[in-house]
Amino acid sequence: MDSQQKNLIPDISVIMPIYNTAPYLRDALNSICNQTLRNLQIILVDDGSTDASPDIMSEYASRDGRIICLKQPNSGQGAARNRGLQRATGKYIYFMDSDDVLEKDCLQTCFDWCERERLDYVTFDARVLIEYSQTKTGFDYDRSALIDSNHTWQSMTLLEHTLHNGSFRASVCLFLIRRTLITNADIRFPEGIIHEDNLFVLLLMLQGRTVHYLPTAYFLRRVRESSTMTSRFSMRNVRGYLTVGCAAASLSKKHPEWREQIDSYLRKTLDSVVWQGHQLTLREKFQAASLFIRYSLAHYASLRSWAVFWLKR
Repeated sequence: MDSQQKNLIPDISVIMPIYNTAPYLRDALNSICNQTLRNLQIILVDDGSTDASPDIMSEYASRDGRIICLKQPNSGQGAARNRGLQRATGKYIYFMDSDDVLEKDCLQTCFDWCERERLDYVTFDARVLIEYSQTKTGFDYDRSALIDSNHTWQSMTLLEHTLHNGSFRASVCLFLIRRTLITNADIRFPEGIIHEDNLFVLLLMLQGRTVHYLPTAYFLRRVRESSTMTSRFSMRNVRGYLTVGCAAASLSKKHPEWREQIDSYLRKTLDSVVWQGHQLTLREKFQAASLFIRYSLAHYASLRSWAVFWLKR
């Protein structure tokens, strides 16, 4: 391959699903378009927006030839990310949310680490942008005291370590990933649910090899009212987590060598889901408990969490 052909291959494909985030979209796009790493493919997927988001996409695409605009009926973030993956040709993949911001040297730093150390992925931290003072602030993405950044990890070991000490974070926006890992392992997002990141990150960490953690908050996560992160815990959350739980449990049967790690993930995740379930109405609690029993997942939550689930109001 000559140098001219080589330059046609983007270093990184950035995939950004967009749904009604017009007030924040310019900030997100500016943070990607102004990255110090210039050899990017920027794939914007409009997921059926009804606000000014498509106009903003077109505006940026008209002045930046690296941008590809795709459009689909509203199908959810998982489907939009999968659509972007179909078009991605970069050596690495980065998933960006359309209401967040990325530090301008993030992609260059991560790319250099992956190339120099021949990594499957790097993961890094985030800090929170609080939009309103009354918005909940219980989000912690600083893992610098919990993960050793002085050596390269085996991905499975990092998964075990983060599950054990509570530093597991299931946001794909905290990863720069070698595209061949995703394609060779056929990793995709489940569609039609929320919390789709959980299964993708689990599959990524189960099948990755050499990886590294950077103790820097490169990603700025916007916490705003009426978002998935701040909305009341509901049956939508339960169904999303149970869909992921069923897929993970099925994967454990196909790959008994992963059973210990998947069981650890299911205990951590589903125990938290049951505990948060105390926010449901009584009718919703019966619905949720019935689904846990039907899918044979109830035993992953502790008796203490089930007690909180039923007794706390």
